[in-house]
Amino acid sequence: MFSTKNLTTALEELVSDLDASGKQETAKSFRDIIVKLSEAESIDSCNESLEKLTNSGAISQYANFSYKQDELFDVVFDEAKKLK
Repeated sequence: MFSTKNLTTALEELVSDLDASGKQETAKSFRDIIVKLSEAESIDSCNESLEKLTNSGAISQYANFSYKQDELFDVVFDEAKKLK
């Protein structure tokens, strides 16, 4: 049995901080990944979302992440790598 609980929790924290700082569009893209993960029936069905997360390191620059958001994204990245 696979679990995306830690990844989902990390994503929710990042989304919350992004929303609070007015970065709704970026928050929405991560929120969409949360939905896909919650609908996944197997680790294989998570692969697309995991690929997006582990290949999106530059998003923090493009979305002008704060230091805290960078730290939150690092946790998301690490949790996604654990599942790959």
